[in-house]
Amino acid sequence: MTHAATATQPDSGEIFLELHDLHKSFGPNHVLRGIDLSVHRGQIFTLLGGSGTGKSVLLKHIIGLLHPDRGRVCVEGAEVTDLRERDWVEVRKHIGFVFQGAALFDSLSVLENVAYALREHLHLTPQEIRLRVAACLESVGLVGIEHLMPAELSGGMRKRVGVARAIALEPSAVLYDEPTTGLDPANSKRIGQLIVDLRARLGVTSIIVTHDLDLCFAISDRIALLENGRLVAEGTPDEIRSSPREDVQAFLDGGSDLEADDVWLGRDGEDADGA
Repeated sequence: MTHAATATQPDSGEIFLELHDLHKSFGPNHVLRGIDLSVHRGQIFTLLGGSGTGKSVLLKHIIGLLHPDRGRVCVEGAEVTDLRERDWVEVRKHIGFVFQGAALFDSLSVLENVAYALREHLHLTPQEIRLRVAACLESVGLVGIEHLMPAELSGGMRKRVGVARAIALEPSAVLYDEPTTGLDPANSKRIGQLIVDLRARLGVTSIIVTHDLDLCFAISDRIALLENGRLVAEGTPDEIRSSPREDVQAFLDGGSDLEADDVWLGRDGEDADGA
């Protein structure tokens, strides 16, 4: 059975992200306990784990929303662990972030939401902004909705507008925090295919945190499992499936059918609806 990731562009071999001995606590709660991790440029890398295992905390360290108690974070070969906030602004121009709930500004139209970072960071004319926004929306399968407000969008559309906003600055990587939470299977399938398409067309590195096994095994190049603040396994989808570790198999046994990749990505000939 062919996975989507193997049918798209392979990673370049260059390292995009490195985490070295990363620790983070909140009071007595030790959330990350010495994380070592590398992600190659162009990879679709998925971090699995149950709720409360530290997945989102780890993701936020990559863009400086949280800072480690100990350890190092390197992005594109540069250490960013101790950057000041104003220096993080430049790093974040190259990394898009798709929040779990899309995090759209409810008082702004779709056009204004997607254009927000463009107006903040680039010197573009209003016409150039409109054209860039339209192109981003087209990339996520949404055309002609610039005038709509977030309240007028379905859950799947809100997620895709969140992705359009994340790619507006043409980043080299996009981080996804639980991108399919709250979506029905058709829209979850659409988001997964969108992540694959962005890598194929734009060479985007994708780092995903999720507990969605269907999404993970359908699109990932590499997978890591986070448990109790530690990475207990890392490898290709096949290596994770065949892991001899009991904790890995226990996590996988709690999920859904991992062999339905082709159906999950719509290769059975059925396309997801436009929601």
